[in-house]
Amino acid sequence: MARGRISIVLLLISFSLLISFTFNTANARQSSLLATLTVSPLSGHAPFSPSARYNYSGAMGPVMVLIYWGDGSSNDLTSCRYSCPSHTYGTPGTYSITVSVTDITGRTASDSKTIVVNPAPPQLRCVKNFGISSSLYGT
Repeated sequence: MARGRISIVLLLISFSLLISFTFNTANARQSSLLATLTVSPLSGHAPFSPSARYNYSGAMGPVMVLIYWGDGSSNDLTSCRYSCPSHTYGTPGTYSITVSVTDITGRTASDSKTIVVNPAPPQLRCVKNFGISSSLYGT
């Protein structure tokens, strides 16, 4: 009789663990994967190197992180966490920087920021005084 009770107790414990595992897995799948990108400053003169950082939440297992700089280049950020390698824009224009995070289940989240790269300011040159009297300028 004791052997029958032990079997029933073990069966109930196994069933309880199975329900708990199924419930936790279902809840984890329902949570949203969220990616956040921060870029600063959002505009500057060429050559322009903004600072970019990212974060994510709700991922299941390992993730793959890619950043697209908007000028045709990208970096795999899987091995670095939160910070991005520097990137320099040499050509004036408007660019969309996007970070994309994919977790082990295949869910993907992304965030984008738009930056503006202005033309480089003109170079100021010193001009030699060619004998113009300073009295012409009121000094």
